[in-house]
Amino acid sequence: MFKKKIIFKLLPWVIGIGGFFWFIFFSPFLRIASVIVNPPSLAYLVEESRGENIFLFSLADKARALEEDPRIKEVRTKKLLPSTVEWKIVLRKPVLCIRKGSKWWGIDEEGMAFAVSNPVKYPILLRRGEIEGGKVYPDLKSAVLIYRDLQKEIPELMVRSIEVKSEAVIFRIGKGIKVIFAQKDVEPQIRRLKKILGRVKVSYYIDLRFGEQVIVK
Repeated sequence: MFKKKIIFKLLPWVIGIGGFFWFIFFSPFLRIASVIVNPPSLAYLVEESRGENIFLFSLADKARALEEDPRIKEVRTKKLLPSTVEWKIVLRKPVLCIRKGSKWWGIDEEGMAFAVSNPVKYPILLRRGEIEGGKVYPDLKSAVLIYRDLQKEIPELMVRSIEVKSEAVIFRIGKGIKVIFAQKDVEPQIRRLKKILGRVKVSYYIDLRFGEQVIVK
């Protein structure tokens, strides 16, 4: 008799707790019904989350899977109860592009290579060897950072091509004049270049790799 009384007292609690967990994990009210994606054009990447339980669906796992795509730089997401998930997907932006065979690769400011369908074709970027998507190339990163800084510091400079060597990056400017940069300590090299341009007649090349000893021919 005593046991029956205990059971009757506990039964409402068991039913209540069971109902609570059923509501949390199985209720249609908590299934993902709305997926907000920025930019909207990438909504197809996360449509699979629609209809999943908002508590059981792992946003972190999905975000990590998306970031394995070399084109994607960052994924941020959050749950908006009861049934909405918000995604922000940041794509990599190519600063320069390089062509290998029939394929174009974008290179961003981190030196990451990723496939692109609408390449930035100028200036022409040249480098020996194959390119692999999802890989960071320090020498290409140097080329990108030099080009970016040149655009900021000397915007009127016309860069026709950029060739990456083992220890140098060669920019062809104007009428085919070569400007040779070391891959490190870029800022002082650009400062020296600014001093030289317009003051010294250059016919062939400017070599900035040797500190204050700039070679001009």
